[in-house]
Amino acid sequence: MQYIEPGDDEEIIKLIEKIEQKNKDNSKTQSGTQGIEIETDTPEKNQKKAISLVRDYMRNTYDDFVEDKDHFLAYDGEIKGHVIVRYATLVSGHTSTNGRYAVDINSGKIKDFSGDPQDID
Repeated sequence: MQYIEPGDDEEIIKLIEKIEQKNKDNSKTQSGTQGIEIETDTPEKNQKKAISLVRDYMRNTYDDFVEDKDHFLAYDGEIKGHVIVRYATLVSGHTSTNGRYAVDINSGKIKDFSGDPQDID
């Protein structure tokens, strides 16, 4: 597994592109199975619930959690039935991702998410 500094958006984008390419390759080679894809059509109700669950999780886990106009939680897609929420900071007009969290809406469980869909069970 490759470690990426949470604030390094360029490296995260490269990793996502690798994942997307790997998924395309896997779906071509695995007959009858689909590759893992990032979905972006999660119902708004589930997006809000996931953000709320991550907000509560972060408040209870991190003493230095800040949420204001420059530090925010945002919906980032859905992978393998888990809604992905990112915690980001606005710096000089650009966002820097500080962390991503995979949320199981049904159980309310939250997992720190490194960016590799295989990490989500």
